[in-house]
Amino acid sequence: MNSRERMITAFSNRQPDMVPVSPDISNMIPCRLTGKPFWDIYLHNDPPLWKAYIEAVKYFGFDGWLPCGGFSIANPDVGAETGVVSTSDERTVTRTTFHTPAGDLWQETTHYRADPPTATVKPVKRLPDDLEIWISYFYPSPDRADDAEYRKIEDEMGELGVVGPTVGFPGLHELFNIMNGGMEAVVYAYIDYPALL
Repeated sequence: MNSRERMITAFSNRQPDMVPVSPDISNMIPCRLTGKPFWDIYLHNDPPLWKAYIEAVKYFGFDGWLPCGGFSIANPDVGAETGVVSTSDERTVTRTTFHTPAGDLWQETTHYRADPPTATVKPVKRLPDDLEIWISYFYPSPDRADDAEYRKIEDEMGELGVVGPTVGFPGLHELFNIMNGGMEAVVYAYIDYPALL
């Protein structure tokens, strides 16, 4: 069996020729194998993270399993602009402003030379106004989904393994990703605005 067949067989609860070997190398190992600063991968897509992962699969020779997504859902009501706020030898900070008919939201992301980026200022700051904007404009209908990138990733993976789209689910973890102030702010919002959440 090739790696793709082995993984699909195991996922189907059937017996493959051997136990699939697919360690979770996350993003750290693929990024480091490129020899480039992490901001090249995350900020400039040079190469995209999925491509760095596939190269790592080839390098180590294990069975690939990339639950990367690859689906995008266009929302014509939302535009975005990203610019550099500051840069140094160790980090680059960018600000992305999202334009919606109900107003703008913005976030800052710190991109590191040797680590994955992190959202240092998240887009939902004023409650309930910003959260209402986010809920109204950042969960577009799935019928607008575009799978072109997913198909490209799947073709690139080929027989080296499998690619799976990622489907998110609602919960406090999702609010933590978008709300400024950390988990404390999320818990207060959950208590203060139960109908909204």
